[in-house]
Amino acid sequence: MARKHPPKTDYRTLRFKDYLKAGIAPPPASYNVLDTVYQNLKIKDPTKLFPVDGNDQIGDCTIAAVAHAITVYRGLLKTKKIMAQAAVQKLYDHLTGGPDTGLNELDVLNYWRANPVAADEILGPTTPTA
Repeated sequence: MARKHPPKTDYRTLRFKDYLKAGIAPPPASYNVLDTVYQNLKIKDPTKLFPVDGNDQIGDCTIAAVAHAITVYRGLLKTKKIMAQAAVQKLYDHLTGGPDTGLNELDVLNYWRANPVAADEILGPTTPTA
């Protein structure tokens, strides 16, 4: 299995502290978004909604995380969408060029920002133009 890559930083990465304002109410002690997903999809078995996606055999954890994020986002919208393991593997192979090298989270998120994954898009900072 692939080794963990060192973290990457990008000056465009949003920082939560930059959006906090004085006097903002504290967050709740806990919040489990999965309760809403399970209720919306009427499925309580996490193994059905969040398969391992090959991550027990290869270093595709960042792509598995994208697949699971899509399941959560769609579940919040009451739409069941689970990426097939073959699609997870295909994207992993595409981004690594084939070898099981693992991927850096920032690189995967930048790819997803520029390219829909499973027809889902995300928004994020882009390189500023002069």
